Amino acid sequence: MADLPAVAAALHGIPLIVDSTFTTPETIRPLEHGAAVVVHSASKYLNGHGDVMLGVAAGEKALIRRIAETASLFGQNANPFESWLTQRGLRTLPLRMRHVCQTAEQLAQHLQTRPEVSAVYHPSLASHATHAAAQRLYPHGTTGIVTIRLRGEGR
Repeated sequence: MADLPAVAAALHGIPLIVDSTFTTPETIRPLEHGAAVVVHSASKYLNGHGDVMLGVAAGEKALIRRIAETASLFGQNANPFESWLTQRGLRTLPLRMRHVCQTAEQLAQHLQTRPEVSAVYHPSLASHATHAAAQRLYPHGTTGIVTIRLRGEGR
C-alpha cells in the first residue's frame, strides 16, 4: 500500500496513475490523495460476479480524454451489457468490500500463528512496512490480498 500523498508530492507535478483494482473506492479514493488518474479492472471487485471483462479509468479530464481517444482507436469501448452487469455489482460493493477486508485481516492474523508460515504480509498487521500509512489512508479496510512466506528451504 503506497502512501499516495507522499508519492504524489515526490513526483513534483508528474501525473500519478494508480491501479486501485484490489482496493476499490470503498477503501480509498486515490484522486482525493493526489492521483491524476485511477484505473480498475472492473472484472474483479467492482463487478463482483466474475462475468465481465471491463476496465475503468477516472481522473483529470484532459488525461481521461486522451485515454478515451486511444481506447476508442483500439476498439476498447465498453458494451452496454457489461456496463449494466458492472453497475449491478456496484450495488453490493460496500457490503462485499467490508467482508473481504475483515476476512483478510482475520486470515492474516491467524496465519501469523501457524508454524508452517514464516512471514505474513497484509497492511492491517503492525509488522507490515506500510501499516502506518494504511491506518491513515484506509480507515475502512485495506484489501483482500494476503501474502505469505512458507518455512523451509526451497519454498
